[in-house]
Amino acid sequence: MPDPAYEAKYGRGPHVSVDVFVEWCGQVLLIRRQDGTWALAGGFVDPGEQLLNAAIRELTEETAINVAPVDLRAAYRGPAVVFSDPA
Repeated sequence: MPDPAYEAKYGRGPHVSVDVFVEWCGQVLLIRRQDGTWALAGGFVDPGEQLLNAAIRELTEETAINVAPVDLRAAYRGPAVVFSDPA
């Protein structure tokens, strides 16, 4: 069942999002959300945007880390699931 507050904010889906898993020297990069929870950097894919480009853009927007295009290592397509709204 869609969350009415989520739909009011983002509109009716489906929505495509990306999360970026960054591992360096055995550590994983996480960001702290406004509500104090931890998450991977990520966000919505813009219309017409490729997944890899969206991942790079979101990483830069949320961490100021600039990376060169890399190989997409994995993609997950799952059932319609609403994750917590980070805003």
